[in-house]
Amino acid sequence: MLEGMRAAQIPTNGVVDTLNVPLYTTKVFEQKLAYIHQNPVKAGLANTPWTYYYSSASFYHLNSSDFEFLSHHDG
Repeated sequence: MLEGMRAAQIPTNGVVDTLNVPLYTTKVFEQKLAYIHQNPVKAGLANTPWTYYYSSASFYHLNSSDFEFLSHHDG
């Protein structure tokens, strides 16, 4: 299972964390963010990512949000 993994991905405790994805470039970050924003649409909870209330997509797409803790990434 550890074949083909980069050195930074090989666990020191013997447990592979499949949720740990290094966001080493802006392109990778934006791809992961777009994937996350599509989840409510794929689940049928919203017609567009920015109309799902609990998504940060409205913050990025419409520049509005009810959640004060959101901030734009440097990219």
